[in-house]
Amino acid sequence: MHFGSRRTLARRAFTELSPYALLVALTLSCSAKQAADDISEKQGTPDPVTTQPSAAESTVETQPTAAESTTVEQNGGGQPPLPPGGPLDECSSTTWTNPTEQKRESVCTQYVDESGAGQVLRYVCSCDVEACPIYVTGAQQPGEPPSVHLNDCVVDGVASGCDDSLMAACGSSRGQHGFCEREYDALAPTRPNQEPPASALLACFEQADGTHACQCPGKADLVATDEADCDRALLIACQAPCESDAGQCSPTESGFDCTCTAGFTRSVEEGLCDYALFESCEPECSNEEGACYWNPSGGTEIICRCTDDTEPQTLALDPNVTGDECLTPLVNTCGGSADGPNVWPH
Repeated sequence: MHFGSRRTLARRAFTELSPYALLVALTLSCSAKQAADDISEKQGTPDPVTTQPSAAESTVETQPTAAESTTVEQNGGGQPPLPPGGPLDECSSTTWTNPTEQKRESVCTQYVDESGAGQVLRYVCSCDVEACPIYVTGAQQPGEPPSVHLNDCVVDGVASGCDDSLMAACGSSRGQHGFCEREYDALAPTRPNQEPPASALLACFEQADGTHACQCPGKADLVATDEADCDRALLIACQAPCESDAGQCSPTESGFDCTCTAGFTRSVEEGLCDYALFESCEPECSNEEGACYWNPSGGTEIICRCTDDTEPQTLALDPNVTGDECLTPLVNTCGGSADGPNVWPH
């Protein structure tokens, strides 16, 4: 954990849902409890699968708030406004088998079918949500609320659940298929005259023999690996040694070992050397009397190296310090200015 770090170190974890599918998951919410209560009142507890009307026959009409109207307008007006209550069941898959092709998002979701005598929960699916959004908005007459309809191109799911609907309609199970990826956000400078790593995206693709080939920064062709595990391939496919005035890093089986000029070593699980070097060996804060460094793997210690020191000092983080967890121990340990022109960042 980085205490008070000013670096942009956020990582997008692997997800089963793409940004588009996540938006679908959010905006296709309906009041499941209310629908279930209405079904129970009117029909006992019916099997929600008996008669399936065509997708074109199903219409949902709502009176959205201003915020909800904005949601309807997103993605070509293909999303319904958010009703009160919790989300209904929804699942998705993402398939990407080649960097020259587009990712394909498949989504199945429950909806409240009100075309018959009562409300019935059914599943509907799109096997390519970019080409076929689940919902579209109808023409709006002056003074009337917008109508939100199921798209004519969606297909009916099956009664036995979301995963079964996804398999029956699209031939896919939920999750990622054929690839894995990791996005590295650009890092912010922590002292003058730095060149922090820019943003980068690593992606690995499953090959016919079960191994993986990966896209690496600066490489025109995919880099082949013997790794059958996609996440392991992401970690080692793009490895190469690197160095700067701050130190040098060498590849290992689990990332990089870095030796820092400030007098300490660190091991980090990173797939890119410039990220490993910057996070391990560049200071988090500095002034005219020294610099302090976070541990990129987390922890409750900070390393400070004063200008006149021959060795760095490892300090326990003070739990009573908030806001300047790096600058405060730097000034307390080495002296110097807490707000002078040499302090970076401030």
